[in-house]
Amino acid sequence: MCRLTWARLLPVLLMLGVHFGVCLGRKPCVAFSSAPTTLPRGSSFQVFCTFPPGCSPMRMQDQAPAQHNATTLVLNVTRIQRDSIYSCRCGNMLEPCGLDVYTGYPPAVPEELSCFQDGPGGEVWCSWKRGRETHLLTNWMLWVRRGSGVPVVSYRGNGSGSAWVPEPGPDSSVFSVWVNASNKLGSNLSTTLNFTLRDIVRPRPPVLSAADCSSRSCVLRLEGSRAEMQAQYRTAGQRWTPCPLSGRVPQGKGCTRPQPCTSLQPYRLDDLQPYQRYDFRVRIRFRTVFWSEWSDPISNTTDDDVPVKAVDAWYTLDDQSLHIHWKRLSDQEASGRVLFYEVIVRDQKFSTNPSTNHLSVQRNCFLSACEVTVVAGNSRGRSPPASLSIRTAAAPPPQDVSWRVVSNSSVALFWRRPGGAGEVQGYLVEWYPAGRRTTDLNWVRLTPEHNHTTLTDIRPYGCYSGAVLVEYAGSPGKAGSLGRAGFEAVHTWEKVPTAGPSFRERVESAKVTLSFLGMPDGHSQGCVLHYNACVSPSREKQKIVCSVIPAWKQQHSLDLPPGHTLWLTASTAAGEGPRSKPIINRQHENQNPSPGTIVLLVCLITAVVMVMMCLWHCSAVQQRVYLLFNCLMLDIVPDPANSKWAKECAKKKGELFVQVPLRDSDLSQEPASVEVQLPEDWGGGSSDPGTITSAPPGDNTSELPPQTAHHQTSYLKSFSQQSDASDQTQASQDTAVVYVSGLGNEEEEEEEEEEEAFFPSALSSFMGISMGGKLTLDAVRIDCSDFLE
Repeated sequence: MCRLTWARLLPVLLMLGVHFGVCLGRKPCVAFSSAPTTLPRGSSFQVFCTFPPGCSPMRMQDQAPAQHNATTLVLNVTRIQRDSIYSCRCGNMLEPCGLDVYTGYPPAVPEELSCFQDGPGGEVWCSWKRGRETHLLTNWMLWVRRGSGVPVVSYRGNGSGSAWVPEPGPDSSVFSVWVNASNKLGSNLSTTLNFTLRDIVRPRPPVLSAADCSSRSCVLRLEGSRAEMQAQYRTAGQRWTPCPLSGRVPQGKGCTRPQPCTSLQPYRLDDLQPYQRYDFRVRIRFRTVFWSEWSDPISNTTDDDVPVKAVDAWYTLDDQSLHIHWKRLSDQEASGRVLFYEVIVRDQKFSTNPSTNHLSVQRNCFLSACEVTVVAGNSRGRSPPASLSIRTAAAPPPQDVSWRVVSNSSVALFWRRPGGAGEVQGYLVEWYPAGRRTTDLNWVRLTPEHNHTTLTDIRPYGCYSGAVLVEYAGSPGKAGSLGRAGFEAVHTWEKVPTAGPSFRERVESAKVTLSFLGMPDGHSQGCVLHYNACVSPSREKQKIVCSVIPAWKQQHSLDLPPGHTLWLTASTAAGEGPRSKPIINRQHENQNPSPGTIVLLVCLITAVVMVMMCLWHCSAVQQRVYLLFNCLMLDIVPDPANSKWAKECAKKKGELFVQVPLRDSDLSQEPASVEVQLPEDWGGGSSDPGTITSAPPGDNTSELPPQTAHHQTSYLKSFSQQSDASDQTQASQDTAVVYVSGLGNEEEEEEEEEEEAFFPSALSSFMGISMGGKLTLDAVRIDCSDFLE
């Protein structure tokens, strides 16, 4: 009864003391609690705030307190669950007062106390379970007694519930350890653990020296003495798989340990997969209950083995070829690295490299029953054969094929069982990017009970086609039938195409033939519904004509007049894409001029001809034309007086022996020698200086008709010295030498004709030379050099 009275009086005494302190110290307020500031969670208590007299208003922040008296507010707190802060303020004063209340639990009894020594002579580590979280500052102390009569030593533990003991002493010492946990709400002790160091020593991590593997097992070799071992293995990206070795396991099941050796302990792990890379690690323990830490892992790859999985194969047909497809085996499925795939069609055998997944052969074998076999081979052998029976007979197809989008990369496909008689062996669903059935075919086989499946690996903004095929059983020795229900335009997302279609064109006259090659990779952005072909005329004012071409057409012909331009676009459900490269018909653009062009050309030619005819009647124009032709003639002619033969002939005065053919018939006979007598006063004599007498030997020269020296000859050049004073020039000369070109044979005659074509002759109308009866050496010289050449 007295205790109850004091409990009731305690708040009253506290308020009186606080009120007296507030009045003396002139503090703004004082906050206090009816219970300690550290409480177990779930407790109830009261918080008081006392203010000096005259304080108004009295407030408790974020709370709804009650007024205890004229200067005190009270707040009732029930079942508190977390740490809280209570603050009070008098009017508008800046300085508040407050109270911090902490909640939590007393520490639980520490459990499962254990200690181990980290290798012989190492430190001793002890650990325990702390129990429930206290939410308060808690001290964990490890108390250690080394034998009887030895003082107890304490070591502070960490927050995780462990502590270590340095320099534990000899192995035979008996240790007694226990844990004391305490905080402001209470304390607890664990049970006492007694041990010797030999009982708690933990082995150091073992060292794996090697892992020797066959195709389905590996032998781990461990350095050290005999010990109990546990092993784990994993493949890349997988979790560790335990393989306990605590006891001897029967051969062929799990992990086995043969008889231990003195230096290396061999342990074998069975039931591994061929051609698979594994990581291994082990741990050991001796007579104690403590396992060592895991060893550093080592890796190795198991050997190849004969493949046990058959290749999944399928086929497609077109008008000319059989296309055989198969799914490439992974290294694990093939029990090793695949070196080749072999396809046998009837008696023909085809071998392909491991990166190939399809093969095309001629279809001629399908006129009768044809069997196809596909196998994969590695370094150890071949897989079981995958046989395909080519089914050419048609059968009822599946009904009501539909689809819906599941995710960005998958589509759900549904169908109903086909109607009609026949035993259904199963379904096969094939799908492929539109237009790539031969190269990118995917398929999945299903049992007869299925009526739906999920198409995976669908690219967003891609367009796919495919079919649901049902296989019917056949009679003995005869392939069954096949029903097919196709689907197309399957997609997950669609956008406007980012490029025009690809095609090949052939322009003929006013038409163009287009062979469509589909859309460029990654530019269709969904399923193309149709192509738009637009023809633009050469004149801008004319109207552009566009037509729609279905996307399924392989070829299409359009009218394309000369000078017109054609371009194509592709359209999806989201809209029309950009234009393709233009096609311009230039075949007859410049070959058929218009009538107006022809009339203009005729008028222009007529005007030019009339102007030329008018100009020709002008004498100045004619002179210009003659001068133009003179400029085109060669005016640099070699001087014949400088030849060696002419200089020798000049030394002999008054006579010259030449051979001159009298007529064309005498050219084939030996020419006669002609003696020419020129008197020293030849220039002033009455005889004709141009007369030359020639006769064959033995004939009478007086009977021959005279030959005139005016006959045409080459190698004549006028020096324009013929004038009124030419007689004086001729009279002053002592000796006159006549240079006569020799006519020795036919070759010299041909050369002479060629030179006539090159040099102008004395009678040329362009030379304008008039010989008359006065022929002088200064006026005309004859080149004699060709006689000796």
